[in-house]
Amino acid sequence: MRALPNEPVFLLIAWPAPDREGTGTGELEAFLCRHHRNEIATMFPTARGRRGLGQSCDLCEGRVPEPATENRLRDGECSQL
Repeated sequence: MRALPNEPVFLLIAWPAPDREGTGTGELEAFLCRHHRNEIATMFPTARGRRGLGQSCDLCEGRVPEPATENRLRDGECSQL
């Protein structure tokens, strides 16, 4: 699955889950557009790609980031970039 030059690309990104206790345990992940990838990278410099290609941006669509898992691919999503 390759995006055309002007098509948006939605990548699976993981970053540390902020918590109230400040322990920094756990991770969140979401499929993100370029705008939201940049926002997450600015707030969480250790954010990284998780080898997933999605159909839409979770944050643009109002979906809440989920706890990171080994295989979080939904129907119709590709695990290879």
